[in-house]
Amino acid sequence: MNSVSFIRRIDDLGRIVIPKEIRKKLKIRENEVLEIFNDDDRIIVKKHNEIDNNMKVINMYGNIIRKLTNKNIIITNNHNIIYTNSLIKDTFFNKEITDLAIDILNNRTIKEGYEFELIMNVKINNYLIYPLIVNSDVLGLIILFSDEQISDKDRTLLLLVSKILNVCLE
Repeated sequence: MNSVSFIRRIDDLGRIVIPKEIRKKLKIRENEVLEIFNDDDRIIVKKHNEIDNNMKVINMYGNIIRKLTNKNIIITNNHNIIYTNSLIKDTFFNKEITDLAIDILNNRTIKEGYEFELIMNVKINNYLIYPLIVNSDVLGLIILFSDEQISDKDRTLLLLVSKILNVCLE
């Protein structure tokens, strides 16, 4: 374990600053949700993402999209790919998404196009990306891609599933 020690004082409102070095190493960004709990005499702070706690729902809807569109599907949390269909699992699953993908996530934008670098040195073609937003928090991305063009039916289905996932993850 590669740990570093810092000493910080709690202010009068009970706040403590997480040092920049730790935030950078753990990729904790401004406005990110953290989980705080105690374990005996220790306080534990860890990154929290509601999408990671609902993998059964994620897997179910990912499989539905794959069957209905016959296209590749990827679902991410704020940093990594957490769901892929089985045909692309070895290439994408549990890989860190690029800064460009994180920008799409942070800007809450829908993006569609021909070529996109989703993970380092791996591009996807003919893609459609929707952010997953729950209670005004962006939890991840849902991405559809294929060698074939994205159809209007695919767009409608992905929009519908992203809205259903938003409700399921609340």
